[in-house]
Amino acid sequence: MNVSQCFPCKTNTFLDSIQLLTFKLASRIAVASPNGTLIATVHQSRLILRSSTTGDICQNFQLPQDFPEKCRYVRWYKGYSFKTTVPEIQHKGKTERVLLANDDTVLIYSAKDAQWKAEITGASSNLGSIANIDFGYTPDEVLVFSDFRVKVTIWSLITNRGVEIRDPKTIVNGYDYRLQSGHLAVLTRAAAHDTVMLLDPGSYDLSKNFDLPTVEAQGLKWSTDGRWLAIWDAASSGYKVLIYTADGHLFKTYMGGQDAHNIGLGVKSLSWGPTAGLLAIGDYNGHVTLLNTNTVSLIMHFFLAFADSITVVFNRCVRAFATDITFSGHCVARAN
Repeated sequence: MNVSQCFPCKTNTFLDSIQLLTFKLASRIAVASPNGTLIATVHQSRLILRSSTTGDICQNFQLPQDFPEKCRYVRWYKGYSFKTTVPEIQHKGKTERVLLANDDTVLIYSAKDAQWKAEITGASSNLGSIANIDFGYTPDEVLVFSDFRVKVTIWSLITNRGVEIRDPKTIVNGYDYRLQSGHLAVLTRAAAHDTVMLLDPGSYDLSKNFDLPTVEAQGLKWSTDGRWLAIWDAASSGYKVLIYTADGHLFKTYMGGQDAHNIGLGVKSLSWGPTAGLLAIGDYNGHVTLLNTNTVSLIMHFFLAFADSITVVFNRCVRAFATDITFSGHCVARAN
């Protein structure tokens, strides 16, 4: 990629281009913020936050000794609580926070307040190293997954305490927040069956849990309007997507129209449309299926000849047209 495509305002001279290219090559980790305005990079012994449009340095933080070499994760706060009614979450730069983590220590910084910093030591509770990490529903919460899927700990930066959830099923697709209320859905497997736990926001007390009729559930996702929770099963069980109501009742099971002669390779990923009226499902056959979520009926089915497998995402800004059908979002099939 041409450097000028990333920093158009800072590449007017050959020297500027060389400096930016050198910086990019020297930066081991670079992660863009959710709105695309900032880029966080770990460069030598510092965390540097740069503007994505000009390349200017917005913040520059000195990291502890030996931390950059062991840094494994850089995560931005996703802005789950942008729609919340709690005003203090919306102010003081809390929504533009970034965290870094190595095997056992988490550092959190603010893009708006250079003086603010938080640190969590012993984050994995001596259960190996950190297997995955992310912000919670608010920027004052941090989710830490321990090795071997023993537990996930939700740390509060306000109380300095953690809430433990035992036996998470997966550290990537096995948890999701309901945007409207902040309820956390976690996929767990303590015994011989999969279970979904619905946890209250803030306290993370158990609101409800229910067992799943799955062989080996792979992930879950809340719909954008918070009415539905979609769960997909392992490819070994065939093509299977379960749609639950927000209070944990099974609404529909979609099997992809399979029969004894058309089994398929199973579901790889799924994504809700911007208005939750559509559900896009990608499978290991390279197909994308669009469902009407009100009736859980097929709208469209197409094949991607260039992809062995696909990941489906929705883009709010563009409309997709297929024959005489207009969708409220743009379905993008991304080859892996």
